[in-house]
Amino acid sequence: RRLPSPLNESRTKDIKPSRVYANINNMPMVQLISPDCHWYFHRFSRCIDDTINDHPNPRPRVAVIVAGTIQRFLFRSTVEKMIHPMVAKDGANVDYYLSLTTQKSAPYRSDRLYMSNTTTDPFLPVRDAATTADFIKTMLVKVGASARIVSIQTNIDIDGEEMLKIKREKAQEAHPDEDPDLRFPMFDIRTDEISRRTANGNRNLLKMHYAVQGLWEEAVQWEQESGERYDIVMFMRDDTHWLSDFSLKPFVDELEEGDVFIPSCDAREHPLTEFEINDHLVISKRPFAGIFGNYFSKLFEINPQDCKKRSGMGKRKQRGCNSEMLLNYVMDAEAVRVKKIPQSIVPFQRSVNVELNGSTTMCFHKFCQSNAKPVNLDHTDIGLCNNLYG
Repeated sequence: RRLPSPLNESRTKDIKPSRVYANINNMPMVQLISPDCHWYFHRFSRCIDDTINDHPNPRPRVAVIVAGTIQRFLFRSTVEKMIHPMVAKDGANVDYYLSLTTQKSAPYRSDRLYMSNTTTDPFLPVRDAATTADFIKTMLVKVGASARIVSIQTNIDIDGEEMLKIKREKAQEAHPDEDPDLRFPMFDIRTDEISRRTANGNRNLLKMHYAVQGLWEEAVQWEQESGERYDIVMFMRDDTHWLSDFSLKPFVDELEEGDVFIPSCDAREHPLTEFEINDHLVISKRPFAGIFGNYFSKLFEINPQDCKKRSGMGKRKQRGCNSEMLLNYVMDAEAVRVKKIPQSIVPFQRSVNVELNGSTTMCFHKFCQSNAKPVNLDHTDIGLCNNLYG
């Protein structure tokens, strides 16, 4: 059965129009590129024939890695404004790795009014995990990308991880009346409310990076089995909403100027300090991607006191490194060349859907902007979440 897809209309000099065949549930199973070239959606490798291999400018291969919760997951703009332009305009091979959980967890900023009114993306069918996963895979296929891993499960279990068990045991010995997750990896005990949300934030951060590490291991396995290698790896948050089309071209043209690219976010309301680095999106050259792919394990190698000292927090007894300081600390330790990029080059905002006056409204809940080449907001009516509820 032929599926409607941009791929079905693709033509080159030597390759006939490709066809995607699906099963009775409308799930893509195999793509026929030509009589001697095809590939299966649930197998590790794409088909690469002589026509592609002999091309003077090989297509860049990109891995997009996303981990989070179904409650906050935004997908439509990622497909339409990030992945599709990379495939159609930049000629990239894009592989998508996704891990989502369905169980709600306490958000870091649960004190904000809008956080109690968040709802799932109306674009996604969420009646059951299988339906959601199938929908995501089908949408990716339609824009010419590959769904390498789409995992939707109830929860991410980190309690059995030996490194974390040891950390928690030591924390309870030293501070028996505290939440064992209060002081790792972030630390902030200025008030009871801040302590509560720091512990929740630590659990969420660890679960996210644990899931990312699992996806990264799958990506590395794919490389080993296929004999190919990614050129660029993008580590993206689940609540990313793209405002306009993304392009790989600036990163391909400027790869010699940095190992890792991150949004500068230097025009936000509370500016980042010199010891912090934005952690909303990481675009990494392949040799450095393992730093972020294995970030969960790397967190346990960090010396919290050294991070605190190097981040200008040495004299503060009630505060340590936050997530932005931790990332900056790791970047420095790994001697990574970081290139900060303007928001117009990565035109997204971290957003959520909220119930407001009986309807679903999207708003920006972690707003980033740059002084140089800011993202154009003239064509969007999306506002800040805090302004919706006062």
